[in-house]
Amino acid sequence: MRHGDFELFRSKAIGTYLDRMFPGPRLIPEDARNAALAEQWVSAVNTVIDRTMVRTYLFSYIFPKTADGKPDRKAIDG
Repeated sequence: MRHGDFELFRSKAIGTYLDRMFPGPRLIPEDARNAALAEQWVSAVNTVIDRTMVRTYLFSYIFPKTADGKPDRKAIDG
């Protein structure tokens, strides 16, 4: 993400920056319990869901590294 001459990567850092920089509805709730739940899901997505669902399954379908260009069943089934 770019904002002027400032650049960020990683969804958590971007969300926190947007929350602190701009008015409007919060991405991370003010309430401690709801904020903790949001942080928990951000962490799960970044550490487990992205790696498993996106980088293994989705990429094996959309960008297979097979000789025939078909979905990589070995990676998907594994």
